[in-house]
Amino acid sequence: MTNINFSRSEKRVIIISIILLGFLFSFKQWGTDRFDILFGIGNWLRASIVAAVSLLIMILVKKLVANKYGTEIEYRIWSIKRYGFSPSSKLPKKILGSEVNSIALGIILPLILIFITNGSLIFAGVGITLFLSNAALRLGRKYQYLSEFEVAMMSLAGPLTSLLLAMIFKIVGFSGVTFDLFVKMNFYLAFFSMLPLPNFDGIRIFFASRFLYILIFAFIILTIILSLYINGFSSIILALIISLVMAIIYFYFLQFK
Repeated sequence: MTNINFSRSEKRVIIISIILLGFLFSFKQWGTDRFDILFGIGNWLRASIVAAVSLLIMILVKKLVANKYGTEIEYRIWSIKRYGFSPSSKLPKKILGSEVNSIALGIILPLILIFITNGSLIFAGVGITLFLSNAALRLGRKYQYLSEFEVAMMSLAGPLTSLLLAMIFKIVGFSGVTFDLFVKMNFYLAFFSMLPLPNFDGIRIFFASRFLYILIFAFIILTIILSLYINGFSSIILALIISLVMAIIYFYFLQFK
């Protein structure tokens, strides 16, 4: 039985992510005078709606896939529990009288980069998904705990969903600022989720299978690049062929090294 739940904290985090992504992808449309500010707010609202659709579909698909594997996931802001390699750099710590349990890099890093580059660099790795243990959902399965392969398969659902959403709109050929933004945002979400950073989908796939990681990451990057120059279906097929060749070459190089 499919059971999709969103906790109260998860809903709050999703709203924060939507607002942040909307701001990041509308940053270049902001101005300084009154008219430009109103125009910027309108663009922020439009980008936030696009972010809401993109993010919610991606999270729902990941939750459905996780449910099939007998587990649950929760969407959270990308955060780190330490700021260095020494034992003393581990959080929580008291800073200015307040206890800091984690550093929300998913908020801090995108904002720093967007202001420093004046909107030229959008870091879309705002949120991540954490796997929650639920013994009841694993009843009747061979193993009580998730295997690395199962985690990798669930992690693939995120970037591949974002890529599929972008390519559907690309292939259908919808035109307009909103549709173009939808394609762009989902390309960004697919790419950044595959980065081998702590708790990102990419790092889980990388540790489960480097062959699979190279195959999927190369496929996503090539699909994004090729879709700018050739037909959508052709870009997907060509990207798949090239990425498969790259992954096979890597596999054999590793085997005979």
